[in-house]
Amino acid sequence: MLNKFKFLARFGAFLVLTSLVLGGCFSTNSAEVGKKAPQLSAKNLAGEAVNFDENKVVVLVFFEKGCAACIQELPLLDEFAFEQKDKLQAIAINSVDEMPSILVLREQYALYNIILAKDDLDISWQRYEIFALPTTIIIKNGVIVER
Repeated sequence: MLNKFKFLARFGAFLVLTSLVLGGCFSTNSAEVGKKAPQLSAKNLAGEAVNFDENKVVVLVFFEKGCAACIQELPLLDEFAFEQKDKLQAIAINSVDEMPSILVLREQYALYNIILAKDDLDISWQRYEIFALPTTIIIKNGVIVER
């Protein structure tokens, strides 16, 4: 029993140390409110890199097809993006589903005012520290103003 306790204590210390080391590695791209928004690493449905329109407020949503709340949010965001097209850029990023599934989703829900994007390597998800879906981030003048 004592050996099991020592193992658990050492393993716990290892986990704490590892999280501190790795946390330091990722903290430079922090996506906190008030900080500059990290660059995206995603491609639109045509395979082109997605960039922010610096002249508009950006609504950035991270989603996946299997997320019911995501599927409810996207059509509402699409409608709002249409109404505010001169002031707003809406981008929805998915790193889970394959491109054909995203295309079907676009057609099924008529999502034509949102830039749907694929993040194949999860880079944008890591930069924006996404842990739950949907996550919506508001960016104005290149700075995260709401999360």
